[in-house]
Amino acid sequence: MRRCTLTHELVHDERRIFPADRVLRAREELRVERIAARRLIALERLVDALVWTRRTEEVAEELWVDVPMLVALVQSLTDRERAWIDAQLRERGVA
Repeated sequence: MRRCTLTHELVHDERRIFPADRVLRAREELRVERIAARRLIALERLVDALVWTRRTEEVAEELWVDVPMLVALVQSLTDRERAWIDAQLRERGVA
């Protein structure tokens, strides 16, 4: 999805970190992807999508992101954020 690629590349441009070492480069890519995911996906919208589906592809489509961007967000969630999401889903009767 273009908006995911564009946001990812904009984060690279802002950070200006381009490691030569492949391990450091991989870490930077992960960091950039997670920053981009947080810019594109509001937790409230994630909850809204999870209310009606748990299928990864459908959630990503609803949020207008690709699956790797959704996965990056989910992997970066803190325990506190996960607890908040669970509480929101329970309040809506779908947890």
